[in-house]
Amino acid sequence: MNDWDLRNAEYGRDVSWGDADDGIESDNGMLDPAETDLASSEATPEKPNAGAWSQEKCLDFLEREVCRHPLNRELLYKTLELCLDPLELSALEQRMLSFPEAAQATQDPYHLVCLLEDAGGLRRTELDGEGREVTDLQKRESTEDEADDLVASVLFETTETGRTFVRQHDPRRRFAELLDAEPVRKNCYIELLGFCNERPRPYTEIETLLRSNAVLLSEKKSGLPLQPSVFVDKLERAGILEWRDGWSLSQEGRGCLDALRGE
Repeated sequence: MNDWDLRNAEYGRDVSWGDADDGIESDNGMLDPAETDLASSEATPEKPNAGAWSQEKCLDFLEREVCRHPLNRELLYKTLELCLDPLELSALEQRMLSFPEAAQATQDPYHLVCLLEDAGGLRRTELDGEGREVTDLQKRESTEDEADDLVASVLFETTETGRTFVRQHDPRRRFAELLDAEPVRKNCYIELLGFCNERPRPYTEIETLLRSNAVLLSEKKSGLPLQPSVFVDKLERAGILEWRDGWSLSQEGRGCLDALRGE
């Protein structure tokens, strides 16, 4: 079973192009500017309360925290995806560091994991040396040093709120929303994805490719021609392009390109 089959099994259906009847609102914060793209903001003082909050409020809180900073959000999304099955902390940190987005992140992997835990996206489980869960009662009945010695390993698993977030913001779903919102640009996206699939591309090569595209020349916004950087930015926010010594297709981007070429 490949990664695409595994993901479909996790969701219980084919999610490659989204599902308009799944009950999830289509408004997609991962495609919108981050808060720090618009203005500075202080950390939200409240904490999610799964028992008292509605599912919608929990999801809104998680989305706000994930999308707060543009340099972190795709890595945070991938971290939630990694933990669909429980993952030990050190292994999780190593996997996070393997992603290209880690080089630009504003915090180290552990602090990003803690951010997701505080936002209600991840659940922490502490285990003793025999693999049994360390309970709060055990800690309260121990000294600080004894409590530390009890914990041999730490696992993180995506919560139900986090799983909903992963489904809602699957890169293929985000890309489908771009196509639905801007159908006139479909061929332009196909051309750009194919170009970046050949090898990592510097922005200058992408700019040269798209400058002659009819969509860029004929479609105007605010009286000015569209800039090639608009397409790169949209595809990066959708999780379709990533920077690996040049703009390259992500795994999901390659899947989207194959699907488009097969239509």
